[in-house]
Amino acid sequence: MSRPEAIIEHYLEEIAILGDREVTRELSLFKISNQYLNRSLKVIAQRAEITKRITAHVGRRTFATIMARKVKAPILQRLLQHSRPDMTNIYIQLSNRDVESELQAIEWK
Repeated sequence: MSRPEAIIEHYLEEIAILGDREVTRELSLFKISNQYLNRSLKVIAQRAEITKRITAHVGRRTFATIMARKVKAPILQRLLQHSRPDMTNIYIQLSNRDVESELQAIEWK
């Protein structure tokens, strides 16, 4: 079992109910359908009084955008498990400020 799976399993054991369904030890995040995950995220968002629409895809995009500022593109591509760099670029949303900051950091001499 990988470290992320172990962490997930640990918290699944502590959570008695997610939404209206009981979560059992056998339930693994990797066996949950995208539909079920998004429904569960909606319930969690409502309980946390978050009005924004939250989905697994939104989380993936947010992760990619944040990590794009911290790791190089090939690393991000691997983290996102993309086979082609152009797929990774779709998820990366860099502002003009980010581009300017990177250009200023270059030693042009």
